[in-house]
Amino acid sequence: MKFKSTLLIALLFGMVMSGISVSAAADASVTVSDQPVVDGTVTIDEVVYNTTGWIVIHADAEGAPGTILGYSNISAGSNKDVVVKINTTGVTTTLYAMLHTDAGNISVFEFPGADVPVKDNGAVITPSFTVTDTLVASVTVEDQIIYSDNNVTVSEVVSPGPGWIVIHADASGSPGTILGKEKVDHGVNTNVRVYIDSEGRTETLYAMLHTDNGTIGEFEFPGVDAPVKDADGNVITPSFKVLPVPDASVTVEDQVVVDGKVTIKEVKYPGDGWIVIHADASGAPGSILGYTAISAGTNDDVVVKIASEGRTDTLYAMLHTDKGMVGTFEFPGDDVPVKDADGKVITPSFTVEGTMESSVTVSDQTIVSDTVTVTKVVSAGPGWIVIHADNDGSPGAILGKEKVKHGVNDNVVVTLATEGRTDTLYAMLHADNGTRGEFEFPDGADGPVKDADGNIITPSFSVAEAASESESSPGLTFFLTLMAIFVTSFGIKRRINKQ
Repeated sequence: MKFKSTLLIALLFGMVMSGISVSAAADASVTVSDQPVVDGTVTIDEVVYNTTGWIVIHADAEGAPGTILGYSNISAGSNKDVVVKINTTGVTTTLYAMLHTDAGNISVFEFPGADVPVKDNGAVITPSFTVTDTLVASVTVEDQIIYSDNNVTVSEVVSPGPGWIVIHADASGSPGTILGKEKVDHGVNTNVRVYIDSEGRTETLYAMLHTDNGTIGEFEFPGVDAPVKDADGNVITPSFKVLPVPDASVTVEDQVVVDGKVTIKEVKYPGDGWIVIHADASGAPGSILGYTAISAGTNDDVVVKIASEGRTDTLYAMLHTDKGMVGTFEFPGDDVPVKDADGKVITPSFTVEGTMESSVTVSDQTIVSDTVTVTKVVSAGPGWIVIHADNDGSPGAILGKEKVKHGVNDNVVVTLATEGRTDTLYAMLHADNGTRGEFEFPDGADGPVKDADGNIITPSFSVAEAASESESSPGLTFFLTLMAIFVTSFGIKRRINKQ
């Protein structure tokens, strides 16, 4: 973090300066910030002087200006962002930016000599500043999607003095037409957004670092704002790819929270990622309540455990990448939200309609057409209601099963196997934790669901077999018997009459 200060510091030099100095006008000043040394340069925010002069960088010598490390000439008036090349071998943690005259041969630095320090009210104008780091000019940029706003983001630019990050189109494997540019400051600049012209855009782009050597804030290239080169003389201009907008979506419905869980109906993303549940903060996603990893492709019925504290009536299901350490949610950090083609974060909202606990409600009943009906199933995520036979007072063999969805399921009909039925049955709630829609138990992930006390949710109920057709309709049987006798008798009489 920069700590800016304009300092007018009174320092007395020893014999080297011989007491010689020039009194300054009232508006003479030097403003400098704590900063890194980049490619052997420092930048002075502003130098104000009524005539030409020099800004001179001194090393620290026991709390006072010492050895001269470098200097740069200034013009009369206000000089913004003055870049000074310095000798890095003598750099100390504290440096001094001293204002000198240019009283001898113009544009020739003569000190000791005619170009003496400038004073204001008897104090040499030489504010100190701290060197925060020593860096090398560089540009870091990643392959990325360009959304409808036509902005690209350059992750980091380390610039020796004020400069420009310039986006070039590709021309047969080299930087070509300039598509856009953005100013950068001396030192480290992070997440620099550059608006580019969509016309002429190529699949490969280049992020080139340029100086700002001419009029500060005016891009002069071709001209004095030349590309910056590294120590080997190569222009600093990494390339990056323009990625297609991913086929990504999140589908979610209003629902109850069951056992502190919500279920996202569908999440589509071409890579690994996260579905993240946010509370509402004045109509926008707020604090994170919970998250679950997703796999590349389509993910159905994604269950997310969420915190009860901070939960709001409206929640947001936000899609995030998994770009950092795979399987570790890093946000804020590498695992940023996913955006659609318009650059909007994919984060549909949904309403919480209540809070419930997993449960199964079932009544004693008659088996009808080899089925039983479970009155109500409340499930935390997709699951199964599984009917077990009785085995000495405990659930035994599985006789049938039926899928249930997250939330409340009413009157769930389950078809039973014809063999192995007992007078007492159990309706056990199972999760659907493995392959969705495939019952994986006992050799699999779809284990029984337990209540808050750790007990398996499996109420028992009594059943009776439905009566056979003859047993259930004795009157009909009697009627049919009479009809048979009548038909037989009528047939005999007809034969006798014919004879």
